[in-house]
Amino acid sequence: MVMISSKCEILKFRLMVVEQLRLLKRMYSYRELASMTGIPETVLCRYVKGSIIPSLDQAEKLWKSLNDVVDVRSLVRDRIEVRENGVVNTSEILSDPYMLQLIAHYAYQKFAGRRVTKVLTPEVNGIPLATSIALTLQVPLIVAKRSLDASVDEYYDDSFVQSPVSVVTFYVPRSMLKRRDEVLIVDDVMRTGKTIRSLINIVNKARASLSGVLVLVAIGDEWKNKLDLGDIPIEVVVSVPLRP
Repeated sequence: MVMISSKCEILKFRLMVVEQLRLLKRMYSYRELASMTGIPETVLCRYVKGSIIPSLDQAEKLWKSLNDVVDVRSLVRDRIEVRENGVVNTSEILSDPYMLQLIAHYAYQKFAGRRVTKVLTPEVNGIPLATSIALTLQVPLIVAKRSLDASVDEYYDDSFVQSPVSVVTFYVPRSMLKRRDEVLIVDDVMRTGKTIRSLINIVNKARASLSGVLVLVAIGDEWKNKLDLGDIPIEVVVSVPLRP
């Protein structure tokens, strides 16, 4: 069950359940949704059209029944392409605003009860997903860039060796991260964990706190050696094996 602690969060959750219904209405009929939820078609129609919004009790029942039926992991797995060279193509998901919203709702559920004040993502491919999650959580989005911005004077930065001839450096403006922030890191694909570890280092340099990590697709298990975060959750939506 989603943990809710304030009137504002209660209203936000009730509206999110309505949004979830609207998203699923693109895939299911009112009759099918009524069968899934046990709520009459006429009432569901009024929710979807915005005539009324469900009470907290009704919203919690709807949220549970919809998540019992709709498996976001399966939807993601069906829409990614794992190529023979081990490259994962997530473009079909990252270009679909409805899938991004479903995943953002999934993230809201998985990190419910953990305070998040900023979403941090590396450029470039993770930006659409991180934007959707930041909008859902209603918090600022920070993009860690691989190049300096001439308009910014002070940065937090961190580097790692990507290959024998390549070093990657990420830069985050100091003004974007504060000591009181609690940060959710989001990325689309993770293989070695080096990118996520570099972003965690930046969070630590800012003396901010890490709320968790969400990755759309993780390849293999190498990343686990670099990301032992104790009780801080790492949520991987889909895992795929590393191909030889």
